Amino acid sequence: MLVSPTAVDAPRSLDRCFLGGLRCEQGVVLWPLARLRISPRAISVDPASALAAYLTPRLTLVRGELLRAERISRVGVFPMPGVRLVPIRGRPLIFWTLRPRRVLTVLESLGIAIAWSGHAAPYWGT
Repeated sequence: MLVSPTAVDAPRSLDRCFLGGLRCEQGVVLWPLARLRISPRAISVDPASALAAYLTPRLTLVRGELLRAERISRVGVFPMPGVRLVPIRGRPLIFWTLRPRRVLTVLESLGIAIAWSGHAAPYWGT
């Protein structure tokens, strides 16, 4: 379930941030215009800069609403590392990052189920 970014606040000192790209229901944002922020209470995606604010949707997924996270290794035959976040309800989103294992390690430390084997992402959609 996606909620507004102000609905869940956590101390920023506990956050882990990663730069990357985004593919979600709202569109596609190229790397490195999106920032994934993982806190003990929520996972959010925000613009990485003021310029990116015009292109990047602001999304927040409450941690309890996340079913699992999956490592993405490619799109078709093209290597493209990333992480698919699969909510209990709603459509998944893919965060493209050069550090998918690090993102998954942080998520796993918060008790989120992880699919470590590399999955292929579809050419379109999530």
